[in-house]
Amino acid sequence: MVDKQRCWKALQLTMHLNEHSDFYYDYIHGDKETFHMAWRILRQKYYMVPWPIYPLQATMCQHDFDGRRLFQHRQPDQVGAPR
Repeated sequence: MVDKQRCWKALQLTMHLNEHSDFYYDYIHGDKETFHMAWRILRQKYYMVPWPIYPLQATMCQHDFDGRRLFQHRQPDQVGAPR
C-alpha cells in the first residue's frame, strides 16, 4: 500500500523511469527496481516486506509484514519456472 499524498513525488519519479524504460531498463532489472530507485533518489523512507515470494505452479504468493500470505498473483507458465 502507498499513501499517495506522502509519496506523490516518488510515484511521479517511478512513472518517469518506467515511461522511459527504453533507456533505464538497460541499467536495471525492469520495473520492479524503479520503485526502489525513486524512493532512494528522493531519500524518502519506505518499508519492504522481509518475506520472499513463495512460488507455486504459475503463481507467486506474496506476504504481509508478519509472513502471512496476503495474495497470490497468477502468471502464465514459463519455461524454467519453479514447480
